[in-house]
Amino acid sequence: MPRYCLLISCFVLFLAYCQENFAARKSQPFDSQTVKFEFQDNWLVFQALINGESRRVILDSGSSVFWVREGIYKDQKLRACRSQLISDFAKHSKKYKVCPGLMIGLFGRRYIMNATVLSDDDHWLKAKYNFDGLLGIEVFNDAVFEVDSRRKIVTVHETTQYTPNQADSSVSIKYRRQRPFIDIEINGREYTALLDTGFGGSIHLPRKFSDLSDGEFTPKLSKGANRAGMVEDKKATAKSISIAGLVLKDVPAIIRNKRTAPGAADAVVGMGLLRNFIVTFDFPHRRLHLRPYPEERAE
Repeated sequence: MPRYCLLISCFVLFLAYCQENFAARKSQPFDSQTVKFEFQDNWLVFQALINGESRRVILDSGSSVFWVREGIYKDQKLRACRSQLISDFAKHSKKYKVCPGLMIGLFGRRYIMNATVLSDDDHWLKAKYNFDGLLGIEVFNDAVFEVDSRRKIVTVHETTQYTPNQADSSVSIKYRRQRPFIDIEINGREYTALLDTGFGGSIHLPRKFSDLSDGEFTPKLSKGANRAGMVEDKKATAKSISIAGLVLKDVPAIIRNKRTAPGAADAVVGMGLLRNFIVTFDFPHRRLHLRPYPEERAE
């Protein structure tokens, strides 16, 4: 009996140590880090360490979980995984393996996250782009990310030390079901848009915007960063898109032949649109900051 008590005491002390160190790591101030990234089809692609191995990952503000492809799960021989039903914002649900305690090294920081395993059948990105994982909103909530798409660098700021640039325009970020939304104007009317760096395009609209295009809906393979599927899309052009008072003219858009789910966003805004600015994701303070590049002036 004393031996069991000793084991239990050691385990409790170990958990306390992990929690203390993890909490300390998350709250300690750190110097700003500047990291290079690749731009592939409007995705932000980084080299990260997953359990000590170098892997290519996408930074996806539209995902509430950390995804890894099935090969990582097999290579790492992950244990203690459980099956869990996960829903997207449109309330489509599917069971996935969820594995605890993966160590992620990125931006000069370490993150301990549960990983959701995406099967090779779903994760078509591996074959086409050689991506290994997808880091979701948990990373965005931990720091302030300033993205310069032209220089292909992101500067990561500690939340308590970041001060917005005076030249920035900003809009508030609202949360629904752990996902970020902003208010935008499309052709002079106000709408709500999901802020999704995992969307490989500029702006995605539901079929109620069909009058923006004279084209026909055609089947195609979707470019969702975490799953594949056949959809019906058609190309369109929005005469104007306004975010935080900054206006872009004649913006290419995709209209999907699909009803908007109850409570879902009117639109999805991706890096194809946001790359027109130096954009700062300040999720801890729930602000999105936009700064036109010096040679370009917004109306």
